[in-house]
This record gives sequence, structure tokens and C-alpha cells, in this order.
Amino acid sequence: YYLEANILCRNLIEVYVKMRYFEKHKEQLATFEQPHLNPRKRPSVGFRTMFDEVLPGYYDDEYRWMLSHMSHGGVGARIFKVDFRSQTEHTADTGVFFKEKWSSFVVNNLTNYIFGYIRLYKHIYPEVIKSLENDIASELVDVENLLEKNFYEHVRIKGGENSWHKHSKLIWDF
Repeated sequence: YYLEANILCRNLIEVYVKMRYFEKHKEQLATFEQPHLNPRKRPSVGFRTMFDEVLPGYYDDEYRWMLSHMSHGGVGARIFKVDFRSQTEHTADTGVFFKEKWSSFVVNNLTNYIFGYIRLYKHIYPEVIKSLENDIASELVDVENLLEKNFYEHVRIKGGENSWHKHSKLIWDF
């Protein structure tokens, strides 16, 4: 189920990027993905443009090769179901098995997306946040603190910040 979870993560980041991009460019939303208004029958703005503005570097390093390539059946999709022992020796995984590496891949992305959605919601709807009851507002702050702590613990475990950390931090630190 790691490939399927990865595809869902891809959908989450696409929606998030669209929300952040169109929050800044509301005027472009009127013609986005509306073929009757756009004779080219293509979106008026592409994902690369949106990603490059709201998450610089994320498109090539994370979205294109990891999330999108796998989602469209690229060779990368096989990593979840084939055990490559060498260039010439491999076996197919025909069952459902827990694999810590792939689970971590999904969970690490998902926690950053959740953190990003929380921060974006607070940015877009500050009045709603201000109107929350104190205990709910406090819990929301606790969740954000936990997610941020989790991110920096991952940096520590990996021995320092890598490119995934650099690009993924932009999801919630804006």
C-alpha cells in the first residue's frame, strides 16, 4: 500500500500548492482549468510555475521524481514491490508486508503536509483561529509544536539538514 499512500501524498501536495499559489494570485483562478475559457485546453498556469513560486526547488527534487513519477507508473513505482538484491537479481513482493523505510517515506511527507495545511489555514482564516475556544487554540499550538519538533528530530537523526529537509520545511515555514 506504499505506492497508493504515495499517490495520495502527491494529491495532498498538489492541492496545497494550488491553495498557496491562488491565495496570492486570485485573479488567475478564474481561468484555471476551465477549457471553455482557455482555448488551449490546458491549465492557465502549470504546476511547475506554482511549485517554483511557493516551494522553490521542491518540484524537481521531491514532486517530479519522487511523487509524480511513481504515481504515473514510472520505474520508481517498482521500488515498493520489487526487492533489488543486485542489478541482475531481484524478487517480486507478492504480499502485504510492513517496510519501515517506505512507511517512513510516507509518514515523513504526510506530517509535513499536515503541518503546512494547519499553517495555511491559519494564514488564510486568521479570524477563525482567533475565535477558537482557548483549549482548542492551545491544542492546535501543541500540535504545531509537536510537528515542528518531529521535523527537527528527523534532521538530527539524519545527521543534519539534507535537500528533503530544505525543501520540505518550506511547506510549513512561510
